Amino acid sequence: MHDLSRRKLLKATAVGAGAVALPGLLSGGTPGFAADTAGWSSSEKHPPARLTGRIVRPQDPDYADASLGWDELFVRYPLVIVFAQETQDVVNALTWARQNDVALRVRSGRHSLEGWSNVDNGIVIDVSELKSTDIDVAARVARVGAGLNQLEAVTALAEHDLAATTGTEGSVGLSGATLGGGFGFLTRYLGMACDSLIGAEVVLPHGADGAKAVEVDLHHHSDLLWALRGAGNGNFGIVTSLTYQAAPLRSVAYLQATWEGLDDLHGVFDTWQRSAPFTDPRLGTQLEIHKSQILLFGVLAEGSEAEARHLLEPVLSIGSPQVTVQLGNWGDIYSGFQVPIEDEPANWKFFSQFTNEPFPRKAISVIRGF
Repeated sequence: MHDLSRRKLLKATAVGAGAVALPGLLSGGTPGFAADTAGWSSSEKHPPARLTGRIVRPQDPDYADASLGWDELFVRYPLVIVFAQETQDVVNALTWARQNDVALRVRSGRHSLEGWSNVDNGIVIDVSELKSTDIDVAARVARVGAGLNQLEAVTALAEHDLAATTGTEGSVGLSGATLGGGFGFLTRYLGMACDSLIGAEVVLPHGADGAKAVEVDLHHHSDLLWALRGAGNGNFGIVTSLTYQAAPLRSVAYLQATWEGLDDLHGVFDTWQRSAPFTDPRLGTQLEIHKSQILLFGVLAEGSEAEARHLLEPVLSIGSPQVTVQLGNWGDIYSGFQVPIEDEPANWKFFSQFTNEPFPRKAISVIRGF
C-alpha cells in the first residue's frame, strides 16, 4: 500500500493541475460499476484527469464538517472530498480515482446507516450540491439533480400539486432513497419511489481508466434503468440526475394519535397490524412505540378529516388517544412534521426486517419490554 503525501494530494487535487499517477495506492480500488465501452477500446486510456468542483482536503478548515455523516457512530477520514457542481465534476473524479487506484465512495444525503458513503484514505464524490429542478407540469415529469433531499423534492413537486413517493425523513437524500427502493406514506397509493423513476443520468467507467455520463430511460440502456430501480445504491454507477413520472396530489389529511403510556400497546399494535395492509390504498400509516408513548401517524391522499378518522377508527377506538388532524398541501404537511437534525440523537444503530405475518402477542410484549 502506498501513502499519499500531503504534497502529492495537493498537486493531484489543485484546480488546473494534472493528476499524479500513484498505482496501487489503496486496495479495493473503485466499486464494480457497470461499464460503458461503446466506441472506446477497453484497453485505451484517457488523458490524465484533474479534480474539479468544490474540493475539500484534510487541511481545509471545513474538512471536519465536510467529512461528517448524519450518523456520527461512523467516522471516516477521506483523502479528499469532491462536491460536484456539475456532471463533469463527477466524470473527472471517477476518472481520477481509476487512474490513481484510489478507493471511492459516493454520497448524497449522508444518511448511509452503516457509514458506507464515506471511506478512510480515499475519495468521496459528493453530489449533494447538484440541486437542479425541471418540472413539466403538463406531462407530470420531473427531472431533478441527485443532490436534492426528500424535503426539497416534495416541496418542489407540491408547488404544482404533484407528488412521488419519498421516505418520511426530509434530510435524507432523494437519490439514495429512490435507488434503494423508497418507502413512505404514499407507497400504498403511488408505489415505491423507484416505481416512479423513468430515467436518470449516470456516470459510468469508460475505457481502461476513464468515465463518461450516459442517459438511461425506457428506450436507452433500459437494463441499467431496471437495475437502478431499487438496487442502484453504489452498484451500477454514479447517478447525477433522476427523472420521475409524478402523480397529481392536491391535498392530504394528516392524522396523529398519541397514547400516553404503554398500557394499550397490545391492542393498538395488533389492531393496526391487522388492518393497515388492507385499508383504503390512499391511506399510509406508521406506528411508533416509545418508552412512555405510542404514536400513530396517517396520511390520507385526497381525503377528508372524516374519512381519515373513519378508516382508522378500529385503532382509535382503543383507549383514549389524543387525536389531531390537519388538511393541506402535501408539501406543507410534510414540512410540518419534520424533526430538526440537531434535535435527533447523534449516534444510531439500525436493525430492520420485513415481515409477512402478524406479530404474535409474545413479540409485542418483547417490544414493550425493550
